[in-house]
Amino acid sequence: MKKSDKLLIKYKVTLYPLLTIISLIILAGILGSNLLGRINRVRSQIEIVNLDLLLLEDKLSTLQSVQGGILPLSQEVLKALPTSNPALPALAQLKKIASENTIVLDKITIDAQEVAEGEIFSAEISFEAKGQQVDLFEFLQKISSLLPVMNIQSTDMSSTSGVVTARLQLKSFWSPFPKNLPPITESIPPLTSQELAMIERLREFLSPEFIEIVPATKEGEIRTDPFSLQ
Repeated sequence: MKKSDKLLIKYKVTLYPLLTIISLIILAGILGSNLLGRINRVRSQIEIVNLDLLLLEDKLSTLQSVQGGILPLSQEVLKALPTSNPALPALAQLKKIASENTIVLDKITIDAQEVAEGEIFSAEISFEAKGQQVDLFEFLQKISSLLPVMNIQSTDMSSTSGVVTARLQLKSFWSPFPKNLPPITESIPPLTSQELAMIERLREFLSPEFIEIVPATKEGEIRTDPFSLQ
């Protein structure tokens, strides 16, 4: 046997195990890298789940406090800004304070067109109010303290034989409930001090005696409270 053949056999005997070991090391590195990547992904998913769990626990705590805290306040907001066209309750309010101040309402019209301004809708109420000047001014002042909320858009006044006539155009407002709720994992922001102060001020306004503040989907069917914990 030639010397070169002997060296080749010697190298083969040494090289094959070495290549096998190197291949195993490379394979182990690839498998280990994949396994490490999977572990990191699982850890990330666990962190997301834990964060979602904390948000849900915070949301549950907030919802549990709603019954005694926020819900009574929401009734005041619904009186001021109902979920459907409040033109008829608003007109009843106007007639009530007109009667209290010896004012005669005439030529009453309600614009059925619902004008949307962002998420707020409005409808127009037009009428003539007749009476003594002092009584009429007091009537106009009381309009700003009525619920549902109304805004005087225009006023045109004239006087004949001591009787003052005011031709008024008002807007009444409402806003439907949102059709889609935010994601369940989204936290509920608390009311600001300014918002709470505004709601408390609404308690001083004059509410209509027959306003319905419970939302309904169909006649006789009460809408399910999406935040109910029962």
